[in-house]
Amino acid sequence: MPRGFSTCRVPRKQLIGGDVASTATFTVDTPSPVMVEATGARAPAYCLHLMSGPERHSSDFSKLYCQRPIIQHTDCLNTSLLDCSVTFMVDKNICLLGVQVPTQAPSEETAQPSSASGYSELLYAHLLDADGARLTYTHYTSRVPYRHLLDIVFNRPIYIQRNKVYKVGIVFNKVGWYPMGTCAQQVSAESVFFTFCIGQSSDSVRDGLIRSIIFTY
Repeated sequence: MPRGFSTCRVPRKQLIGGDVASTATFTVDTPSPVMVEATGARAPAYCLHLMSGPERHSSDFSKLYCQRPIIQHTDCLNTSLLDCSVTFMVDKNICLLGVQVPTQAPSEETAQPSSASGYSELLYAHLLDADGARLTYTHYTSRVPYRHLLDIVFNRPIYIQRNKVYKVGIVFNKVGWYPMGTCAQQVSAESVFFTFCIGQSSDSVRDGLIRSIIFTY
């Protein structure tokens, strides 16, 4: 694990909802407990079902995409480890499932018949809250085609509250060229308004490598 991360395998849960005997409760993977009635916000039905019942894979539910239009295309060379991150905020409560990133562009060295089927991608992705606490993560390794948009699904869906800042971070581990670009910072998708690159410029680094937020209600 990277320095500063916990190696504990027990998921961290918070009980919210008030008195167990008088009202329904559910657990949510977040370091900040939230009283549902006090905030006036209800978690989406999908999140309530997922958190209160047996855990189900996100592929069991429909995926919605907040795709960030590319304003200007550029390429980025990964010589060892390539970090990228983006902060974002939404105006409605959603469940975040994952992100979408581009795969490599073939170079002269890789443009061989033996590599026509693609290459083996290796990356790590995580989601942080405004305090820097990790909410979920995933390690991804698979053979992928060149010039493709790849869905990276986190280990579990996370309840995202409106008007709060979150941060997605990804570390690419394969040497090669990645198509990047300057992406739009405000996007409306499925009646949800997303604002990207919030806060310090150091919080959003090479954010053009994070093309979409995958979510559901």
